[in-house]
Amino acid sequence: MKDTLEKLREKFITGVITGRSLDKIQKFVSIPQLYYAGSHGFDIEGPDGTSIKNQVAAQFLTDLHGVRDELGAQIKDIAGAEVEDNIFSVSLHYRNVDPSLRTQISSLAHTVREQHPRIRMNEGKMVYEFKPKIDWNKGKALLWLLQALGLDELDDIYTIYIGDDTTDEDAFRLFQAHYNRKGVGIVVTEESVSTDASFTLRDTNEVCEFLNRLIACGDHARSTPSSPQPTDPPPPPQQQS
Repeated sequence: MKDTLEKLREKFITGVITGRSLDKIQKFVSIPQLYYAGSHGFDIEGPDGTSIKNQVAAQFLTDLHGVRDELGAQIKDIAGAEVEDNIFSVSLHYRNVDPSLRTQISSLAHTVREQHPRIRMNEGKMVYEFKPKIDWNKGKALLWLLQALGLDELDDIYTIYIGDDTTDEDAFRLFQAHYNRKGVGIVVTEESVSTDASFTLRDTNEVCEFLNRLIACGDHARSTPSSPQPTDPPPPPQQQS
């Protein structure tokens, strides 16, 4: 996949939006020319030499540290449970927890959330995600990037967003007709799911095949992507009540 991403970024402006922390995803992918949005889009950074950088929720770090520490204390005796600190979000993974204990995981997750009114909780694929209670998500992060790069109002820009998690639905919704955004969402799943994505790829092999075909199209269109011109970034979101 890394070779494919290397080739893709040579033809198109390419980014990664993930629940992992910015530092983790940059080290994992290890392609410095990409645009990265870690912690579900709360921590955004462009390639070296660009001015693209946005930390949406720095004022919530103390709250998130409290969530992290309390979850860690609560699950220390539950085999298979794991707390992941993604800097601007906290994940409670329970994929490897005995099914008989998952009700307990759900109960403690909701209890911790209730103790932190500035934090909201969402459920993903075998994970509870704790994030700042502000109007921000992967879709807002994608929109911020497009606006910050000066691409949002260009007629010849078409955005393709590929994701496999329920948190990607916020980005898929950007391309619904009433948003009037040129692009398409593609969900990666082998199951029949309710989704706002327009198309489906079954697994990472099909994602790779799709991206390689896209690269081939780019070979015919142009040899290098046009350089985006950064503009004034959008205003920061407000805390939700």
